Amino acid sequence: MLFFSIVVLQVSSISTHEDIDTTDDDTQTYDSNNLTHLTYHFATMNEFNNPPYIPNIISGPTAGGPEIELHFSAISEDPDEDQIYYLWDWGDGNISDWLGPFDSNDSMTANHSWFNDGEYKIRVKAKDEAANESEWSAPFNISIAKQIYISNIKAGFIYFRFFGANNSYLFISLLESLGVSAIIGDGGLGIKAEATENVNSTSFEIIDCILGENLTQYDDNGSDGFSSKMDIPTGLWELTVYAYDSDGNMIDIGKVDYLVFINHGSEEEQQFTMLSNLRGRVIHRILNH
Repeated sequence: MLFFSIVVLQVSSISTHEDIDTTDDDTQTYDSNNLTHLTYHFATMNEFNNPPYIPNIISGPTAGGPEIELHFSAISEDPDEDQIYYLWDWGDGNISDWLGPFDSNDSMTANHSWFNDGEYKIRVKAKDEAANESEWSAPFNISIAKQIYISNIKAGFIYFRFFGANNSYLFISLLESLGVSAIIGDGGLGIKAEATENVNSTSFEIIDCILGENLTQYDDNGSDGFSSKMDIPTGLWELTVYAYDSDGNMIDIGKVDYLVFINHGSEEEQQFTMLSNLRGRVIHRILNH
């Protein structure tokens, strides 16, 4: 809003000044030359409304996995204190709608996922309530590629693990097509994950596909790879490892859809009963996925 005043000099031929009407905001004065000074105060919208400043992308990962929703924050300031909208160019041919409005100098967050590996340049611009637009921001570079995977459990394999070692395994292509792995062993479930240098920490989550119960463990030391050891009973499990960068952004996941885990340390009679029940549950779960 622009405020300004106009002062009018008027020669008065009137000896008295009772006929001059002013508002509370307007003023009038007289000098020795009988000049009337009328000051009128006006307020009008500024026709020269300024656009917002070029926004800055202030946070977001520089690497991430394909098909993973990643989060980015940007901020701009409007010199006229207008509210601000943001438009994101994700570098893959996709451009967001105008998002907002947001208060001037308040950050905002937008999300995006990329489906193909590659190098992308993210840009953002701002506009105010009067539709005045800023220029595009400097590009923010991101690399999209697989960041983590579970290295010792793969679909289609049946592993035999006794006495803390990988003794042998079988591969069945039908299990691979169904996304099923199996482990028969006498101890807990050991999980290993390989990651890129962009991964700073991980969380391992395993969910009982039948009962819905879950366990979670964390590993923030990837000097020799990331790993977890979980004591779980015989059952059908879903296994996921989440990868985080140094800023705590979740940037990728590795997953085993169906893991049949058979703990051979139980009573033999109980094992046969559990295996019989498990077989029916596995078939039902796969057919109804």
